Amino acid sequence: MSIIRNDPDLSDEARRDRLFAGDIFFFSPSSESRALQAHIQSLIQAESETCILSDRTDAIPPLQLFNIIAKLKRRVAGDDGAAVLLGRLLTAIGCDPARTYRHRLFTRVVPPLCMLHTGSLPYHAPLHRDTWLASPDCQINWWMPLSRIDQDCCLAFYPAYWARPVANTSLQFDYQSYRTRLGERKQSASSGKDLEGHVLPPHATEPVDPASALHIICPPGGLLVFSAADLHASVPNTSGKARLSLDFRTFTLDDLLSGRGAPRIDTFCSGSSVMDFRRLDDNSIPPDAARANA
Repeated sequence: MSIIRNDPDLSDEARRDRLFAGDIFFFSPSSESRALQAHIQSLIQAESETCILSDRTDAIPPLQLFNIIAKLKRRVAGDDGAAVLLGRLLTAIGCDPARTYRHRLFTRVVPPLCMLHTGSLPYHAPLHRDTWLASPDCQINWWMPLSRIDQDCCLAFYPAYWARPVANTSLQFDYQSYRTRLGERKQSASSGKDLEGHVLPPHATEPVDPASALHIICPPGGLLVFSAADLHASVPNTSGKARLSLDFRTFTLDDLLSGRGAPRIDTFCSGSSVMDFRRLDDNSIPPDAARANA
């Protein structure tokens, strides 16, 4: 496994081959990525309540904080301008808009540990592979910091476990049931009901060697690109400030139909997230053959 700075002479297909072998790509900020970054930041600033995310949030009840972040996520995910800018970014990188499918844009807000109440929601992603969440083996993950990050609020990767199975809870995970539970939780929170229990995605149940962690620092507007099969986690945010980032996922139709992708070594979930992807150029759903093949 290696970290590769984007090579403009490398085709998207060749890049996917490297990703499916465990390599991670780093893209420096570009005009297209900065345009998307600036647009998302304008959406964040337009939500007046989100100004508290840059201040001390220890006085904010967990339910209120959850709703503020959920509202922001919905705003970004449903914004047409953001979708257009994302399409331009991926096309500039070399993705074929007629063969590439994307999931919705996810805005991640990770408050610092010192600002969270005991027992509040787990904003820090636990150790996992995205394939444990019923992602296709050919899924590519894209992660963009919106704010400055460093060693105490970045992502940690575990390359030593690329081909090594890790005990996890994916056997109990069904994608459709998970989507339903998340929807019910959001509806309860928006109506003012207390948050009871966590809706946890699959996660590792055995310890990994902490010395094997690879912390990658990426500037705002830059991109980390990696396979959905990469074992990774959020570094607990001890920076004192909220970490803001954007992530999105893609797959190429030809990869899905041919079964091309990263090796599946410890994934036991049911269902598939393919149903929630849309084609980059016209927002159409994946064809029946793709959904049947997922």
